[in-house]
Amino acid sequence: MISKKPGEYEATLLPQTGPGLYKLTATQSDGHVSEASVSVRHPWSWYMIQARKESLVNKQYASSHLEQWLGLEAGVLARLYLPDAQVDAQTDARLKEILSLQWDLAAKKPSGIPMEVRYLISTTQMAGLLAYRYLADRDPYWIDLASGFADYAVSRQSADGNYDNYTVITYPVKSVMTVMAAEKMVAPKETRYKVAYNRHYDSASGRWISWCGPKTIC
Repeated sequence: MISKKPGEYEATLLPQTGPGLYKLTATQSDGHVSEASVSVRHPWSWYMIQARKESLVNKQYASSHLEQWLGLEAGVLARLYLPDAQVDAQTDARLKEILSLQWDLAAKKPSGIPMEVRYLISTTQMAGLLAYRYLADRDPYWIDLASGFADYAVSRQSADGNYDNYTVITYPVKSVMTVMAAEKMVAPKETRYKVAYNRHYDSASGRWISWCGPKTIC
């Protein structure tokens, strides 16, 4: 331990046993002891790979609450940064199964669960997940679904910008903005995504005026 100035010391920790939790102690000459815990982590890629595997071991399933399938987001993000053909195929299969059980994929809106127990946040969160899935391999199937799910969210937005009473915790807005990032990439080639981007931008930015106006049927 090196003394920097009176009352201040500096020491270097070189963990010898790899990742884990290390307890450090410093003892003064008068017997006072201080303790600190230092966590030595694996590379961040390790956690993403483990999360992807766990989302398949601890099976994600269709439910009225997004927490039951949210683990698939780890798999989708892992595919984007650390592709693994065999594991990614399993994640895709599970994602498609959950989508078919909970949403009308032609109309791009929820189905199969009564609306009184189906929160809008579930659809917006899935929209964001689908946008990440699109970014992994640019398959247009996924951006089409993501954009449509975001449209459904905007159709449920109140005139004051409220997303079904979940706006305060930002989740719906964040998911819509994730879709926007994907739409922006496609917009130069497909006009419909440019239009959708602008619609979602107005919604997320608070400039929203119902695009399903008083004389329009959503």
